[in-house]
Amino acid sequence: MRCIALVSGGIDSPVAAYLAMKCGFEVIPLVMDNGSFSQESVRKAGAIMKVLKKHPRGKFYYFTAPQDRCLGEFVSRCSRKLTCVLCKRMMLRVACKLAREEKADVVVTGETLGSKASQTLHNLGIVSQASTLPVLRPVLALNKEEIEKIARRIGTYEISSRGGECCKAVPNSPSTKARLEDITQAESFVDAEALAEEAFCSRRRVNV
Repeated sequence: MRCIALVSGGIDSPVAAYLAMKCGFEVIPLVMDNGSFSQESVRKAGAIMKVLKKHPRGKFYYFTAPQDRCLGEFVSRCSRKLTCVLCKRMMLRVACKLAREEKADVVVTGETLGSKASQTLHNLGIVSQASTLPVLRPVLALNKEEIEKIARRIGTYEISSRGGECCKAVPNSPSTKARLEDITQAESFVDAEALAEEAFCSRRRVNV
């Protein structure tokens, strides 16, 4: 079994990728590059890949895909409170395109219930609807302490917890209960499918 794992420089997503490996998946990580909105995440993710490579089923390369143009469009043309949900849906679109190319069966994310505005139970449902593949969330039922314990054990915690800038695209008051019709309308303003295809076509493979 193969999966595309969305991995950032944070604590949760590397743990999710590791747990997917532990369950028997061959993991192909995808790192979304937020460019000027958040440059530190990609650097952290690159260091995290070298750690994950040492673990079971970690023969590995990963992909990066640009997200800055997508974020720029969301920020300038859509309701600001929807930015995080739009961002998550875009990430799934790109992941699904990569999955088709890499013959992967599912997408794995590091989302945890309620830890962010885009990760309320309601918004997770809205986000999932953008995926054409099943979305697995291995750390969904774990609390922060449990996730951090695993991160320390596998060696990613120190990298993930290094100080860095927050994503500049995150709004002051993000929606915790976005309406699907509002999301669909916002995506029509920016042609979300075209943006996803552009990001996918600009992907870069990185050998670890």
